[in-house]
Amino acid sequence: MVKVCGKSRCLSLHEKAEVLEDINKGLYVTLSAKKYGIAKSTVCSIKNKIIQILERVGNTFRLTKKCTLKKAEMPEMEMQLYRWFLAQRERNMPISGEMIKQKALNLCASLNISEFKASNGWFQRFKERYGVRFLEITGEKLPSQPELIAPFKERLKRVIQEHEFNEHQIYNADETGLYWRLLPDKTYVSLAEKSASGLKISKQRITFLGYSNASGSHKIKPLVIGKAKNPRCFKNFNNPLVYRNSRNAWMTCNIFKNWFFQQFVPEVRNFLRTQNLPEKALLLLDNAPSHPSAEELKTSDGHIFVMFMPSNVTPLIQPMDQNVLRLTKPYYRNLLSSIITGDEPVGFALNKLTLSEAMMNLAAAWNKLSPQVIKKCWNKIITETENDQNRLDEENLPINQFCRKSSL
Repeated sequence: MVKVCGKSRCLSLHEKAEVLEDINKGLYVTLSAKKYGIAKSTVCSIKNKIIQILERVGNTFRLTKKCTLKKAEMPEMEMQLYRWFLAQRERNMPISGEMIKQKALNLCASLNISEFKASNGWFQRFKERYGVRFLEITGEKLPSQPELIAPFKERLKRVIQEHEFNEHQIYNADETGLYWRLLPDKTYVSLAEKSASGLKISKQRITFLGYSNASGSHKIKPLVIGKAKNPRCFKNFNNPLVYRNSRNAWMTCNIFKNWFFQQFVPEVRNFLRTQNLPEKALLLLDNAPSHPSAEELKTSDGHIFVMFMPSNVTPLIQPMDQNVLRLTKPYYRNLLSSIITGDEPVGFALNKLTLSEAMMNLAAAWNKLSPQVIKKCWNKIITETENDQNRLDEENLPINQFCRKSSL
């Protein structure tokens, strides 16, 4: 670290390599110091460490901000890991951090290296040593109309007060597509890659319907829709999820109506009985074409019914869209890390993956979601509404009562 125009400056490894290259071409030490804005003593120090600098630069890809010469504790494992990483990226294979960690653990086992944890700290240092960075492969934003949120929340508040619902009795359900043989839509790339290209894998799609109540205490077994009516891999298979089929693996009105009356209503009633609560509930839905009308989705006694959210607000407030389904997909794809980091070619390993194995991975991913995580996803509808009401109640208190309440 040296002073340059009153400021501190530190050369990166590649800048130090450029200094060595200039000196090798005959540039004097004084001129090198002036060119790079450093002290002559710094240039001399760089000359004395020529072997270490060139060795470290040779293990990185193009430009890097790394300035130190600290070596890896397991250079052989990391070199093999980086070669594997480059080989996967040459095939446009998306690589997540969990995949890199899992492969590092596999390599350590093959090299008889014990007590390696593949920690976040090690992973951060590995990225810095090898110039690995994170890029998004694809992504787009959905249109939204935030001005519709406030009127909907007011209407929801009135329904909750009218029926005296608590957070155990308010549910949300939403479906999403899942390409169960595809890997993450974000990947780590080397510095040589200007963009993140993906790998062409068989895009076999299922529809996944997840739902829970606002307290996060009742996370119901999800519904999965595939194309095959009776998949061969389901023979003698105890499916941890509920499976239905349609021609294109999309949700249909008939499937949704059947799910509502045969799965949702019985399970909600059973849960409310165990909680000693009245058997009445509200299900919030978006306006998807595959959802039947509100008149069709209510019990004969009218105690369990649905309420539709306005169009184009689901990315902003729908609980299942506020991380529940978004977290389930990365959890699922992280479980594929063991497949991608094995000895078999990536494409071959993925094509061997069966729908029954995907069901097991998806169930494990769904089970990783804690009640606390689910409850937080309702904040933009339930918690904020309650907080707004509490604030209004306080504002309407007489001055002396408000002061006594604040002092408690």
